[in-house]
Amino acid sequence: MQIDSLHIHEQEFDLFVNLKPKQKIEFLYDLQSKGMDAALSKVVIPPLQEEFEVEEYNPNTVAQPMTDSMKSPLERLSEITKPD
Repeated sequence: MQIDSLHIHEQEFDLFVNLKPKQKIEFLYDLQSKGMDAALSKVVIPPLQEEFEVEEYNPNTVAQPMTDSMKSPLERLSEITKPD
């Protein structure tokens, strides 16, 4: 395999660095022998994991009034600068 003849663009490189070592070797082999499209088609991308927790909808939830700490800086500023 001749590594120096391979051209990996930025998008493919980002994918490549996240592969496991065995997958990297297989990717490079497929890239050289079959081309980029074939190499990319064999890569299995794991599903994205949620970084936040989503609460279920509860129709019985009562909306709470906003406290000063929950208001945006613009809302607080407009209250402070109101003319008397």
